[in-house]
Amino acid sequence: MTAQEALLKIKAMFAEAQPEVVAATFAEYVLEGGVKVMIDKLELGGKVSIVDEAGNELPAPAGEHKLADGTVITLDENATIVEIESPEVPVEEPETEVELLKKKVAEMEAQLADYGKKKDEEKVMMADQSAKFSQAIQELTDVVIELTKTPQVAPTQPKEVFEKHFPSKNDKISRFLSNYAK
Repeated sequence: MTAQEALLKIKAMFAEAQPEVVAATFAEYVLEGGVKVMIDKLELGGKVSIVDEAGNELPAPAGEHKLADGTVITLDENATIVEIESPEVPVEEPETEVELLKKKVAEMEAQLADYGKKKDEEKVMMADQSAKFSQAIQELTDVVIELTKTPQVAPTQPKEVFEKHFPSKNDKISRFLSNYAK
């Protein structure tokens, strides 16, 4: 490629690359007093206009204006933003790993304390049950001892009734057959 061709190619690139005109896009914001404003960009150099009840846009007056979110914008005579003050948001510092571990250890200690309380309660309950069981065994042994001290009585039927022999079925059959076999 020659020098002249290179220059013509560069000239053609610049001729094609014409700046695009960007249409201004306004976003609607609300001032602290409830008035609607349109801001093309919420940064230095942004244009601000006030929207009335009829929907007409008028340039915003110069001075400080506070948005509903707490942001304060300062405008010049041309309704251009010259200063922006963002509200201070308390930044919550992220917890370090050590703090997280300390919190976890504290939670575990609280759980252990609860388990200790439950264990003590169960010990008291077991001691109470053991005392009741011991008392029941003592009362039962007292009853058994008293039963062994009671005198024995003679049987209500004579001893001969228990020693009497009752013939079995085979004995009865044998006796019957022996009477007829004669």
